[in-house]
Amino acid sequence: MSAPPRGLSPEQVLAIADAFAERFPCEVVDYSALCAIAGASSPRFDGFPVFETPEPLAAHLSSIITRLKPLSAHNDEFATIVARVLLGLNAY
Repeated sequence: MSAPPRGLSPEQVLAIADAFAERFPCEVVDYSALCAIAGASSPRFDGFPVFETPEPLAAHLSSIITRLKPLSAHNDEFATIVARVLLGLNAY
C-alpha cells in the first residue's frame, strides 16, 4: 500500500490564492473557505485517508472550491490551479 496523497496547509492555499489574484482580477473574499479547502485536501476518518490516490482527491477538491467560492471571481480557474498544484505535490 502506498502513502496517502499529501494535502495542502491553509498557508499554502492562501499563497496559491494570492499568486492567482496577481494574474486574475479577483481577491480573496472568504478566508475561512481557504481553510476549509486545506482541510478538504487531506480528509481522514480515524486516521484513514478518504482518498488513496491523488487524482480523485484533486477532482473532489476542485468541486469543493467551485461550491465555496473563496474568491470574488474566477473560482473555476482557481479550482483548476489548486488541483494541478495538489497533483504536482504528489508527483503526478
